[in-house]
Amino acid sequence: MRFVYINFLWAFFTLCGGIIFGAFPATMAMFTVIRSFHHTNDGPISIFNLFFKSFRSAFFKSNLLNLIFMGMISVGVINLLLSSHLSGALKMVSFTGGILSLTLSIIALIVIFPIYVTLDLTLKQSLTMAIFLPFTRLTVTFLFFVTIIGLGTFFYLMPAFIFFFGISVPAYCIHLLSNQLFKILPT
Repeated sequence: MRFVYINFLWAFFTLCGGIIFGAFPATMAMFTVIRSFHHTNDGPISIFNLFFKSFRSAFFKSNLLNLIFMGMISVGVINLLLSSHLSGALKMVSFTGGILSLTLSIIALIVIFPIYVTLDLTLKQSLTMAIFLPFTRLTVTFLFFVTIIGLGTFFYLMPAFIFFFGISVPAYCIHLLSNQLFKILPT
């Protein structure tokens, strides 16, 4: 039931932020709440209060991350679009650069939220960690993709579940897998 509630909170706060400015802070808040399920020894938590507090405190930093990721993804898309108008070696370089940029962006986007809410790092350090940490344990990175594709297939076959679990369950799985990545870090 908690996942349904978190899913609705995420959707509500994303809409409150005008979708573009609400998605990243709402996602940060969701990962904060999910993290608290495993790391809070104070007893039951108020999910709404923690979500709202996290949304408000992460609003500006997470939207800065939003702009950075939009830029990274835009570079990849522009390279791919340009590659169709080029020829020869330049076409291959542009196409490869676009694919590489999009792949790094997607991998970093998957892990930036658990990194940001779990590790006490600056924004720059979080971005650097999101780009490089997934390559330290490629099996875990592979499991990210398998999990996301598996859940995507499930939601495609059972679309009604998207409204109840479409963002919270994938986030929970990403959080669990991210904890495997964090095990290599010094404490």
